[in-house]
Amino acid sequence: MADSVETTTDLVDVLDAVPGVLAVQTGEEFAAVADELAAAVGTPVEDLAGARWETVLAVEDPEALARGERTPVAAAREDGSWTGPLLANDGEDDAARTVTLRATEGNDVVWTRADRPEDVADADADEERGTAEDGPAGSPDLAQPAPGVASGDAPADELARANNIIGTVLDGVYALDGDLRFTFVNEALARMFGTTKQELLGTPVKELFANEDEIALADDIRERVVEGDTSTGTVKADVQTPAGPRTLESNYRLYPEPDGEYRGSVGVIRDVTDREHRERALERRRDELETLDHINELLLETTRELVASANRDAVERRVCEQLASSDRYEFAWVGERSIDGERIVPRTSAGDDDGYLDAITVPAHDSETDCGPSGRAVRTGAVQVGTVDDGAFEPWQDAAAERGFGSVAAVPLHYDDTVYGVLSVYAADADAFTEREQAGFDVLGRTVGFVIHAVKSQQLLNAESAVELEFRHDDPGPVPARLSDALACTLELDGYVPAGSEWVLYFAVADATPEAVVAAAEGVERVAAASVVSDAADRKRVQLRLTDSSFFDTVSDAGAAVTGEVATDGAGYVTVELPAGADVRSVTGLIRREHPTLELAARRERDRSMDDTAPADGPLSELTDRQRQSLRAAYHAGYFRWPRESTAEEVADSLDVAAPTLHGHIRKAERAVFDALFESSRTEN
Repeated sequence: MADSVETTTDLVDVLDAVPGVLAVQTGEEFAAVADELAAAVGTPVEDLAGARWETVLAVEDPEALARGERTPVAAAREDGSWTGPLLANDGEDDAARTVTLRATEGNDVVWTRADRPEDVADADADEERGTAEDGPAGSPDLAQPAPGVASGDAPADELARANNIIGTVLDGVYALDGDLRFTFVNEALARMFGTTKQELLGTPVKELFANEDEIALADDIRERVVEGDTSTGTVKADVQTPAGPRTLESNYRLYPEPDGEYRGSVGVIRDVTDREHRERALERRRDELETLDHINELLLETTRELVASANRDAVERRVCEQLASSDRYEFAWVGERSIDGERIVPRTSAGDDDGYLDAITVPAHDSETDCGPSGRAVRTGAVQVGTVDDGAFEPWQDAAAERGFGSVAAVPLHYDDTVYGVLSVYAADADAFTEREQAGFDVLGRTVGFVIHAVKSQQLLNAESAVELEFRHDDPGPVPARLSDALACTLELDGYVPAGSEWVLYFAVADATPEAVVAAAEGVERVAAASVVSDAADRKRVQLRLTDSSFFDTVSDAGAAVTGEVATDGAGYVTVELPAGADVRSVTGLIRREHPTLELAARRERDRSMDDTAPADGPLSELTDRQRQSLRAAYHAGYFRWPRESTAEEVADSLDVAAPTLHGHIRKAERAVFDALFESSRTEN
């Protein structure tokens, strides 16, 4: 059915309220021109009324026209529409301001802004919108232009032209009476709400709103309009449509009676759902980039803190403070496993938690459920994100909701496979943590974990006093115990070297031959390779390369060191050393939790001699970790003994590196040692 006017509403008012309608052209001249078009081309509106269209639109090359090519207006009338640039004030094309020309059933041409991709309608869309063949129900007077519109020669059938013009508009066009009831709607508006024009006419507009707040907003706007507070405005509301919930924006304009009384309004409703989504996505993108910048700053701050103080507490406190100061986050805290390993207990926090940490208990047990994001992060070593309304967050929902928390990101603080703690960050928004933010938090967690590991290692390396823990076991589960049980012999640790994810261990052998130990190691789980280092009567040595040694991993990542291991007939003991200032209970709990067959048999405190500590400026301080590792492996493998007990190729193979690479590492290490030796000798002389 064609669009028509069911009351005597002045359709020029309707047209004037349509955003982006610039002009109406009859024949080759303008019948009506809006202020916007006049301002765009720098010509007074009264001069454009009745002017030819070429005044404002670029014309193709005259030679092209001579060859029979169509003008823009001809193209619009023949094809339904045409889009191109306006002439700028200096007469040059302005590609930044394009217009769309559309032909109506009456062969008039409507000029609109081409500011959206959907503004370019194809012929099918034009046909779908309908025409004005049925004619209007009333006959409003269009001879006088609305405010801001100049008229030239008035066309004969004003109302038909107005209806055709409205037919070119893809948005919903409406008119309301003084009681905010629809007195005119076009087909586009009816389709938008999945109904007919007849059903909408007479309906109060507020019945289309989705909630009470929007209804109250509509009533408030009406009151302000009646009181004369505004003559134009914009209303945005969420409305339930057949296509689902949509965000609609209405641009309206009042049309008063000649005596100044309010008699209603006209306007256009545009579906801005996609635009809103784009704007929100852009806003999230900006927030995300700001967050990533903030995380990068935290990474730099963490590194500076390590260099300045080498203090774990200071690093963790700084990270929490920086995150809590961000506009995106409400609260942050760092926790670690309790001594018994059952709970996550706080170490430091920042932000306004309003007693949140006192109100909750976070379990750390190895369960797929009931441990929340923080517990899962500790268990899995991966960043975990959850929202307050998640089912898995149920034990903490009330406490979090009361404090305005919508989501949480739990970031494990880890180095290699050891998780030292967890950083938990809370935000008000449910979707605050994007994938890119989670990736940034993962890097932050690794960095803080590295700092913790470095601090612990440095404390052990330079400590003047130490605590020695002795653990015993009767279970022949460890590889040395298993071999000693099979051969009724004794294996005593003589040294070890980390080799990537593997460990190379060197043992002295008693009551068995090295060859027998190597033979017994074949096929034993976790033994990647075994070889004889020396079979001399007074120096029986074997080398074992283990694909996994969780005990050495646990001790090393805890900032401690294995100083001895003896296995005899399937039983044995292992000694662990850590700096005197370390948290002995925490380390003991960690070892017992990861290796429950070990029992703490003794604890001893002792002063470390100068030979035990490594001076920061010692001869090996200039070496890289890889060079130091190669030198240590060569030493324990008997490479420096005479005759050599292992060749460079054999040492390189145990470390899974090329022989030339090992040679280079050893030469640099030897040079560093001799430089320090001769420099010291020269100074003394």
